[in-house]
Amino acid sequence: MRKLMLAAVITFSVACGGGGGIGGGSGPASVNGAIGGQSMSARDAISNVLHFGNDDSAAVILITNAANTCGKVAANQQPKNGQAIVVTVGTQNATGAAAPASPGTYPVFSRAASDSISGNVAIVDYAASDASCTTAAAFEGASGTVTLTNVGPGTYSGTFDVTFSGSGGHVTGSFSSSACAALGGTIAGTCT
Repeated sequence: MRKLMLAAVITFSVACGGGGGIGGGSGPASVNGAIGGQSMSARDAISNVLHFGNDDSAAVILITNAANTCGKVAANQQPKNGQAIVVTVGTQNATGAAAPASPGTYPVFSRAASDSISGNVAIVDYAASDASCTTAAAFEGASGTVTLTNVGPGTYSGTFDVTFSGSGGHVTGSFSSSACAALGGTIAGTCT
């Protein structure tokens, strides 16, 4: 099996975000519930298709508690007290992996479990940082679904229902992402 998600999951040292809130959100994303005991007020959702290997790809959707996330990623900035949910989705088989070309449902797997899956796969990660941009919490999605209702050139709309590992908790939500070419394989930068 191709390891679609291992190669495509964004690595991030801390969350990209800023501010905080009581949950939900009124922008292009919403998050309902708590992750690690903390609610997340989603304010932005950006996405990109990452290419890796020989013609393999996966879609990455970044939901944050900050506005103007694409601008921050492009400027290599990490706002203080950030929260981020990273959703990586694609379809994999023994010979390759591809970003979604049409709407569909993607079961959530841990990275380890996704190695042997053929078909639609989603990996969901959460990270939060403190006032000095040090990672304060990180959880991996263990089960659930990501449902894409609209797929455009580098943009995705849909919903998620994810249970995180350990004491990570359970969240539901929605997103309508904007394409962001600056969103690559790593999120890191100056703490602002």
